[in-house]
Amino acid sequence: MAPKTINGLAVAEMSNANFGRLAELVDRTSLLNAAIMQASAPASKDRSVLLEHKVAVELVTLNSQSDIFSSPKAFRSALEFINHACLGARPRWRTKDIALAPDARGVRIIFPNPHLVPKLLAEARTFGGRHIENAPFATACVLYVLLLNCHPFLDGNGRTARVLFNVLALGSRIRDGFFFPIREIAKATFGEVEICLRRAEIFGDFCPFMRLLHQADESLGQPSAAPPVGSLLS
Repeated sequence: MAPKTINGLAVAEMSNANFGRLAELVDRTSLLNAAIMQASAPASKDRSVLLEHKVAVELVTLNSQSDIFSSPKAFRSALEFINHACLGARPRWRTKDIALAPDARGVRIIFPNPHLVPKLLAEARTFGGRHIENAPFATACVLYVLLLNCHPFLDGNGRTARVLFNVLALGSRIRDGFFFPIREIAKATFGEVEICLRRAEIFGDFCPFMRLLHQADESLGQPSAAPPVGSLLS
């Protein structure tokens, strides 16, 4: 299989290949709720992080975590709300094939055909609604990766996914200043976030991504309120 097609096929076959493993992961990581860290957005100097925190506060004021998954319309509206608030423009759903620019070796990430987007979003909503109450952190990690894989919008997919992650992982605690600054964590780890995301996207292995968020948060000087994720998964 050509490397440039792996990600696209992994996304297109998400329902058949990975969802069983994702459900198993959530069953094994229900204790991850205790591993949510105290990552305070107001301490950040990154304007994008501050904006994402502001948008997350607005969303949790309007909807609870479970409300977001209450219907296809509610899920779609939540995504549109985030995307519009982050970009300052009307959300534009993707209607054509897109791919990232190739790297030095000519390998690129190909996102799923737009006709698959409604199906993938429906699967994401079903998964979120099933697990958000018992395992919000694990659910947030899964939805973050699925949304990036799906790439439903023409622009702002990363920002939309980061805000959604925080809303699902932290809920109303966001209003008290709690926030995962994933943008800053990615900068601080020099590509490790991207590597962990690819492992989750292609192989359905979400554990490294979960551990990384916990460990990187500590490296940014934020105190942890619980044992490391790795110890909960061992």
